[in-house]
Amino acid sequence: MIALWLALLACEPAPTDSVTDSDSGTVDTGPTVDTGTPFDQIQPSTLPAGPEPCRPAQRVSVGRVIDGDTFEITGGSLDGEHIRIIGLNTPEIGYNGSPDDCWAQEAKSYAIDVLENRDVWLTFDAQCQDNYGRYLAYVYTGTLEQGNYTVRALETGQGFVLSIAPNNTYDRVFRDAQSIAIDGSLGLWGTCR
Repeated sequence: MIALWLALLACEPAPTDSVTDSDSGTVDTGPTVDTGTPFDQIQPSTLPAGPEPCRPAQRVSVGRVIDGDTFEITGGSLDGEHIRIIGLNTPEIGYNGSPDDCWAQEAKSYAIDVLENRDVWLTFDAQCQDNYGRYLAYVYTGTLEQGNYTVRALETGQGFVLSIAPNNTYDRVFRDAQSIAIDGSLGLWGTCR
């Protein structure tokens, strides 16, 4: 099941499929994807997003990574804006003399390695901004095998699921990815208990 969900968030979906579960009836498995589409050929309208996204998908350049779940955009219509990644919460970096939470620097380093100075696709859910004015988005790397950043970060133990309605379309997908890290004691799950 995890492989299906990872494929779902990797790159480019086709129409929604469903399967029948003998215990509970029909279970929506979400869109399936063609993971072979090169990043430059992705059609933004085909990327997974919320059912009624607050804005269309957008290709952006990641500038500075702030921490494991937040980064700043360089150039384009969102130049200088901060993006808070939907579904992911990473340990907090200490500021003004307070200590970092366990695994904060590792999660930030992971985000730098995967996102910084690269183009990514952003898709959106029902709510576009949080109370701090940051844009809330799903992040797709496309050029890397990781595909959906939240899924990859969760399954490697960089953070934990943060589910806040109405932006919780892929909550089940994210919880399944997090289970991989918990079961394998990966990342913060093996270090910060």
